[in-house]
Amino acid sequence: MDVVIEELDLLDIRSLGILAASVVIAAFISYRFIDLILRADRRQRGHDREEERKLPKTPRPRLGGVGIFVSFFVTIYLLVFTIFLAGNSLLEREFDIQPAVLFLYVGAIFFVFILGVLDDFFNLKPLPKLLVETVVAVVLYFIGFRIEYISIPFGVGFLVLGLFSLPMTVLWIVGVINAINLIDGLDGLAGGIVAITSTTMIVILLIQGQFSHAILLAPLLGGTLGFLPFNLYPSRIIMGDSGSLFAGVVLSSIMLLIPQKAAFGITLLVPFAILALPILDTTLAFSRRLLRRQSPFRADADHIHHRFLQKGHDEAKTVKILLLLSLFFSLLAVLFHTSSQKVRSFLLLVLFIAILGLLRYLEYIRVKKT
Repeated sequence: MDVVIEELDLLDIRSLGILAASVVIAAFISYRFIDLILRADRRQRGHDREEERKLPKTPRPRLGGVGIFVSFFVTIYLLVFTIFLAGNSLLEREFDIQPAVLFLYVGAIFFVFILGVLDDFFNLKPLPKLLVETVVAVVLYFIGFRIEYISIPFGVGFLVLGLFSLPMTVLWIVGVINAINLIDGLDGLAGGIVAITSTTMIVILLIQGQFSHAILLAPLLGGTLGFLPFNLYPSRIIMGDSGSLFAGVVLSSIMLLIPQKAAFGITLLVPFAILALPILDTTLAFSRRLLRRQSPFRADADHIHHRFLQKGHDEAKTVKILLLLSLFFSLLAVLFHTSSQKVRSFLLLVLFIAILGLLRYLEYIRVKKT
């Protein structure tokens, strides 16, 4: 028994060590790579383009996502190579993702990254982008990243999706990809939200003992942390679609691997709480455009961060407020995952009131005075 306990303790120590090392390595690679991009940026071919949803600024390189992706890919490769060298060690038994699944997963998210790079340079039309994102989501579904049931809150029960599992999964993955993309409008905002979201998911996965899935998020967290020093206000480089689309597909897919407790009614509640801010922003954007009989993909200047700016907050303060809100929603998600059913019902009410309060403050909801 003592030997088993010692082995488990060793597993925990190694797991946390590998996780921390992955974050540090990815952060270092991302920081150095982005620094090289800025040094080599002479012709300015990769500079940002003007969009209605973005504030007018001096054009900056939009290749920050390349640094995030390179750090992710290299760190994952180093991890797999280390496991190969370790052979039948504790590390290999701890990392239980099948090589074929990992290969297909990295291949699928690579296509989303390439899509983002092409969009950064050639400003692709929305429908081709949506088609590629949908195909990637279908691939991810068939290798195991899927929604199979939806829980009904307050302990009522859950609904098995059956044939609707595929479209729900595709809707979730494509929706989150575009949510991260749309909220990338201020310096440090999208990067900060990705960092907070990644950290929250890693904590939840470690609580559940899902090291294999947590380790897939470590390079994304590290890569984003290496990118943020260049992206904080006033930024020298932006994430670009290559970064936002890539981060979106990683977050949306790994979220589907968070252990679920159907009986407790939290199937999608935890992921929704973590990403409440970008999901809310995207829902509002698509809804108002459809109500105005416009294309849901048409850019505008009425996002949540624009409303804060209209309230008189400057850009730096707006980003701080939104990141604090993201952190608040993430803390709620952790509590959702670890609390009893009664506490979850209360937390759900808190989440609902917080969202209503935010919408009221930003005047998306207006109360007529009599």
